[in-house]
Amino acid sequence: MITFDSLVSMVRGLVMKAVVVAVNDAVATQSMQLVIGQDDPLNDVAHFQGYGFAVNPHPGAEAVVVNVGGLNHPIVVAVEDRRYRLKGLASGEVALYDDQDQVVKIGRNKITIESTGANDVEVIAGGKILLGGATGLPAEKIVTGTSVQAGAAGLTVADNAYAKV
Repeated sequence: MITFDSLVSMVRGLVMKAVVVAVNDAVATQSMQLVIGQDDPLNDVAHFQGYGFAVNPHPGAEAVVVNVGGLNHPIVVAVEDRRYRLKGLASGEVALYDDQDQVVKIGRNKITIESTGANDVEVIAGGKILLGGATGLPAEKIVTGTSVQAGAAGLTVADNAYAKV
């Protein structure tokens, strides 16, 4: 017979908060080593991530663990790291960010890509890289060359500045 206390214990164990100790990102479904409370370890816990999104959180990040089908099958459904959380988004804004203050932000009026410090922003394409809308370049010109750099002075290109269309 199930007692009230045992039922409460089971319900409490269905959803838990844990701390990430280690991550194995080399397997088909990322797995984590976690600790609950002071010293209750969970090993090889699957981390379910949304399709098209991937993260490899730092040790010390916090995880929400859900036990599926009972207490013997925990999975991680969310990971948060308050040490690096991006703050100050307006209502409805969305952003991808990391611990190096690199941000891709879909804001209310524009989309921005930020990389601070000495980090590069690289765009790789097998085909053309197309810019639409107001680019700041004269409409009759196109940027060509092997190396394009943007700086305070504008765009510079290694072989030539502009090619007439």
